[in-house]
Amino acid sequence: MFAGTGAGMPYLPVWFASHGLSGNDIGAILAGGMFARAVASPLLGSWADGLQHRGAALTRLAFGAAFVYSFYPLVEGFWAYFLISTLGGAMFSAMIPLTEGLAVRRALREGVSYGQPRAIGSAAFMLSNVVCGLLLVAYPPVVVVIWVIAAAWAAFGASFFLPYEPTPDVSSSYGTRTWSAFRYVFTKPSLFMVLLIGALIQSSHGFYYGFSALVWQQQGISEAMIGRLWACGILAEIAFLIVSRPIGRKIGAKGLILLGGAAAVLRWWLLGMGPTGLELYAIQGMHLFTFACTHLGVLVMIDQRARDGAISVAQTLNSSISYGLFLGLTTLMSGWLFKGVGAEGYWVMGAIAGVGLFLALFLEPQAPSQRETGDDEDTASDVPTSAEASAKTSVTP
Repeated sequence: MFAGTGAGMPYLPVWFASHGLSGNDIGAILAGGMFARAVASPLLGSWADGLQHRGAALTRLAFGAAFVYSFYPLVEGFWAYFLISTLGGAMFSAMIPLTEGLAVRRALREGVSYGQPRAIGSAAFMLSNVVCGLLLVAYPPVVVVIWVIAAAWAAFGASFFLPYEPTPDVSSSYGTRTWSAFRYVFTKPSLFMVLLIGALIQSSHGFYYGFSALVWQQQGISEAMIGRLWACGILAEIAFLIVSRPIGRKIGAKGLILLGGAAAVLRWWLLGMGPTGLELYAIQGMHLFTFACTHLGVLVMIDQRARDGAISVAQTLNSSISYGLFLGLTTLMSGWLFKGVGAEGYWVMGAIAGVGLFLALFLEPQAPSQRETGDDEDTASDVPTSAEASAKTSVTP
């Protein structure tokens, strides 16, 4: 999955442009995929909760995405590409939160590390980014499409090796289950607050993701150094994920989110001051806090708070709200900020992260002692038994 996004995210626009699409057309195609992610991911999450084996959802989604993406080299025109990007993106993007939710649950239950396999995903993203960039030097842009299609089919093949993860209840209809899960997530304050905090801190990356390269270019920083700065952030993220288990055990999920929020406020304030020297590498290293700490803390808190019948919906809602709706809004805002104030737009992102940090101070650090199984009631106790507390505190992904 990450090998596919590592190539497709930066380089599919190159392939679109080679087929005569304008910047506006390419932007619309990319926006279609983002909108599809925000809308379809939680709906697909509810569908996944209705299957007897959660891994079966990943197999079917991977097949659907690979099948749709395979039409890229066979068609021409804006609407054909828009349809493929929207349908394929909806299925492919839903796979990541479903996979991470599955990994977090097994990490908490079995005492294995979540961070190390997730670090492999980040490394695959970075490696595919670099390799595909090198391939574009020697080969035409169609190599990007071939890479994305191959990655999707490889994900389909890998899905057959997933461990069995049963769902507790598949008797209710899709509509009843979906409505119940959505209502549960949005009316359970402790769970909805985690989603909101994660969305605020993660969406504060909007200016960085969309305009950091342009800001650095305006400041006279070379393209080669810009590439190294991005790689520095990803490497820092990978390093953290490898050693995340003892850190998470020490400070807990709430501590991870607080650390991520505080680092985001500091990082965006520093970048807003316009540094251009070697200190940028240290600032970029803070990506391990602003993204990875926040991401991991939110995933664990969702798993601790959501009942069985709503876990996949909650995980996919986290993805669609944080990386779809909120990140889309801050990216749109960042375009105006970049045009109006340049690098100082980072300070607005710092304010958004600051709101998330403030709200995180009021999160309950303890997980419910029992996972809820009812459809509507928030009935689980907030105080874990000694055995459950030991299990929860001694195992951190």
